[in-house]
Amino acid sequence: MNKIKLVFMLCFMVFGVAALLFNNGFTPVVQSYSTQPPPQMTGAPGEQNCSLCHDDTGPGIITVFAPANYIPGQTYQIQVQHATTDTTRLRWGFELTTLDGTNSAAGTFTDTTAFTQQDFGDGRWYIEHTQAGTFAGTPNGATWTFDWNAPATDVGPVTFYAAGNQANNNDNPSGDQTYLTTAVSLPLGPTPTNTATETNTPTPTPTCYTVTTLSGSEEVPPNGSTATGTGTVSVNAAQTQITVTLDWSSLSSNATAAHIHGPAAAGSNAGILFGMTGVPLSPTGSVPTQSFAISPAQLTQFQNGLFYWNVHSSTFPGGEIRGQILPGPCLATPTPTATSTLTSTNTPTATATTTPGGSSVSGTVTYGNPASPTTKFISNATVASTVGSPLVTTVTDAPGGTAGQYTLTGFGTGNYTIGVTKTTGQNGVSSADAARIAQHVSGVSLITNDRQRIAADVTNNGALSSTDAAQIARFVSGLGPPIGLAGQWRFFVPSLTEPTFPIGASPTTRSYADPIGVQTGQDYIGILVGEVTGNWNPTAARPFNGRQLAEVEGSGPERGIAVELPSVVGSVDKEIVVPVSVEGISNKGVISYEFDLRYDPSVLQPLVDPVDVSGTVSRGLSVVVNATEPGLMRVVLYGAYPIDGDGVLLNLRFTSVGTVGSVSPISFEQIMFNEGESRVTITNGKIELF
Repeated sequence: MNKIKLVFMLCFMVFGVAALLFNNGFTPVVQSYSTQPPPQMTGAPGEQNCSLCHDDTGPGIITVFAPANYIPGQTYQIQVQHATTDTTRLRWGFELTTLDGTNSAAGTFTDTTAFTQQDFGDGRWYIEHTQAGTFAGTPNGATWTFDWNAPATDVGPVTFYAAGNQANNNDNPSGDQTYLTTAVSLPLGPTPTNTATETNTPTPTPTCYTVTTLSGSEEVPPNGSTATGTGTVSVNAAQTQITVTLDWSSLSSNATAAHIHGPAAAGSNAGILFGMTGVPLSPTGSVPTQSFAISPAQLTQFQNGLFYWNVHSSTFPGGEIRGQILPGPCLATPTPTATSTLTSTNTPTATATTTPGGSSVSGTVTYGNPASPTTKFISNATVASTVGSPLVTTVTDAPGGTAGQYTLTGFGTGNYTIGVTKTTGQNGVSSADAARIAQHVSGVSLITNDRQRIAADVTNNGALSSTDAAQIARFVSGLGPPIGLAGQWRFFVPSLTEPTFPIGASPTTRSYADPIGVQTGQDYIGILVGEVTGNWNPTAARPFNGRQLAEVEGSGPERGIAVELPSVVGSVDKEIVVPVSVEGISNKGVISYEFDLRYDPSVLQPLVDPVDVSGTVSRGLSVVVNATEPGLMRVVLYGAYPIDGDGVLLNLRFTSVGTVGSVSPISFEQIMFNEGESRVTITNGKIELF
């Protein structure tokens, strides 16, 4: 039998291997692998692992949630999870490849979130973190979810190799921790084919049936979640298939996945056996009834109580509620009992209710940046107790008529403290925000409102400076730390005078003495740090990194700003300067712009300082460049004073590395001036070597 090795390299967080090179104070270029790690460092046969650069260890662990069994040609949800008690671990990453017993590629991957991406090298497929998937600044651990498409034929046992790095986010590899683990998945053979017949044979009545209650106390380790759930599992008369239902209510945040795990007894964890489809991203919901083939070995595990339900959420990515599946006896002969109708088990008791006269706290969470022209409500923010038992938690209502509203119930006796957090919806941060801070620092246009100043204080030092602008530009360009608090939410209890700037003792939580009673109007405001101009969108994220798509010349009926990349002929092994021209930019108040430029890395390589604005219409702007990914240059420019005329926008500087006759297209993938108010048309170019 061949042997598959699903190799997880939770590594390549060379966030710290960042060589920061400066030509002047305005044009930094950082080299790192936080955007896309290279392949072939997974610890698989013939490969290195994370310890090559990150050679420390600590109390952390890596868990690979993979199916105990696979059916050829089927798709399985895979989860990779970091966990640690080391609070200095603040950045994470991974890489994975699948190999058979001959060390050849086996199976494929599918990205199901924005936190993973795929790569290929030396005949092997890899799946790995994206920059967003490094979860910079997040403590305690991280989780990635994606799909593995099993090979079309039975290739034998599948071994999961995992290598992981838990980084300290200190801009170099020192102190980063590497871990290894493995798991095994056994083949079940091809899925049985159900052949249709003309006979009216009734469907066998399930001969094993169980109802399981899920709670946070069953998790390993237990958590304080007050959510509940109910799962049912029935086995058909032939004992070859299970049919399941599952519902839950009052999770602390949106559900992200639901599975049956095993084999494991209560108090221990195991990999995913059966992944649920149709999981709604909601604190309260249910999955459609679904069926799975079950092997004789799995049937024995089921009968021995070694399966368990697990519902995962954004707050508890490893699982918020769990329930051990403890079936009753399997009957020798099917009996027509009420248990054969699964829908009859969905009783109203699964839904949390509020006892009349019980304590409750309610209010609304709104966006607090006064630069926003309209009132905006913040949905999907977590409102939860930080003091008090049991834990009470909810999320603010989704966009719509009650957007941003919340109600907390389920309080126990004693005093409580309530606060708000949010880790999603970070849109609207752009080069224009950096430029707005530059205007303040230079005295061109002061930021006088305290709440807007909080948004601008990326460094969190109680003052606004050019460093705040520069760190926003780094965040927008994807360079990574130092980016301060850019892209993070802060919440406050609002009043006529609060919050203040500097923040000082501005209240961020509300406290309640026992008995709490019914408290209404308990409002909060949220401020997205780095979003200074007030253009945050509460209903949907803006285009990629806040940019608008460039329009090809002639594609639009009305010309606003026109940007042109020329066709250039250059010599092999020589520096090539590419002047980018602009028209229609005058009198538009442009104080910032940002773009992504694509080129062929086999023909061109950016110089250490690949953008030159001296003598151009952008001469007054500061420049931040991210050229870490071959073939992609991400550029952000900002300043206090607007561009005053047409002409050469900037000069791009490359070294030619191709052969005679080779050609590299140069094209804008994304471009935006200020915050996208002006229409942009582009003409792309090329560089040919002679």
